[in-house]
Amino acid sequence: MSELKTGRYFTPNEANELLPEVVGRLDAIGKRLREARELARKVPAGDAAEAEAVVRAQLHQLQKEVEGLLDQINAAGVLVKGVAPGLLDFPALRNGQEVFLCWREGEGRVENWHPIHTGFTGRKEVDFEDFGVWEWCH
Repeated sequence: MSELKTGRYFTPNEANELLPEVVGRLDAIGKRLREARELARKVPAGDAAEAEAVVRAQLHQLQKEVEGLLDQINAAGVLVKGVAPGLLDFPALRNGQEVFLCWREGEGRVENWHPIHTGFTGRKEVDFEDFGVWEWCH
């Protein structure tokens, strides 16, 4: 069995405990991306070269902030699959097989999983009654 790049596996409970923190960072990423799109549409009045330099500096700062937030999420072991709508994958072991516990924007908690090779379309509900299938491994 090959280990995912994150090196961490979550149980459904662990994923749900971390979810609010990760969603907060994902929301912050979305906000900064919206700011960047709006900023790119506007060029401040004044000298065109100077105005362009100001906009580029602001966009660069927003890019650094987004990258920092993504790094924080990745460092927690969570994979960002989408920002708008938000889509997160939490690596997990289910009956010894690597899978993803997944969350999509609008869902109250992590309630689905899918095999790594199927992606979002292969989602299945987590059986919260049978935690024996989920392994804890860090």
